Amino acid sequence: FRGAKDSTYRKGSVRNTRDLYARFMDDPDEQIKLVNNLPFGHVLPTPAHGYYGDKSKPAGYDGPRECLSHVIPGVLTNPPITPNHDHECSFPQDPFIDSDMKDIGIYTHGYMYAPNECLKCNPNAIPEGCPMLVLADNCDLKSDSGTKWARWAASNNIVVLKPCIANDPGFVDLGKYPFALEPFRGLLDVYGQTGLNYASQSGVHMKLVGRLVKHIQNGNGYTSGLRCSKR
Repeated sequence: FRGAKDSTYRKGSVRNTRDLYARFMDDPDEQIKLVNNLPFGHVLPTPAHGYYGDKSKPAGYDGPRECLSHVIPGVLTNPPITPNHDHECSFPQDPFIDSDMKDIGIYTHGYMYAPNECLKCNPNAIPEGCPMLVLADNCDLKSDSGTKWARWAASNNIVVLKPCIANDPGFVDLGKYPFALEPFRGLLDVYGQTGLNYASQSGVHMKLVGRLVKHIQNGNGYTSGLRCSKR
């Protein structure tokens, strides 16, 4: 998604990213959805957002819904609800990082949200019927960016996993990573600021994400395996 009035991402940049991804896919027109013709600014809008220059009037466009409907077809069968934050938990990230990953913003804990239906059969594992969404933004599930995804997850049995980058400059070694402005702000690197391998399995942030997902997929447990505890 890129709003047509976005002044942060240059015009054509997101289209070029789409075209790059298309080279790795069998049917890119079906597998990739690009929206870049709506007059929003630099935002993934929810229905309450107004168009650029007219923020007082909600535009009604739901970015998270459009994204999830494309990535997980048929999963959004219920309207969004306010997420129950009692279903949130935190887990230590230290077991999933190496010594060379400790100076690029990775926080001590990550966070997870799981709807009640995803815990009924086995509180320590995610049932096959519950897809998992990994969010690459700030740590707090209760923030605006976290809630706009969790409200769909809550009503449609989607687990939300948030590997956490600390919003604390003390967690980033700018001597070693002088261009790590996004990790410095508490965000996963999606621009290549931590190295050319940032999007590969050997990238410092993707290594953490991959290990967490594989740990859960391998049946090591969801709540107990991650040592997940109520926040």
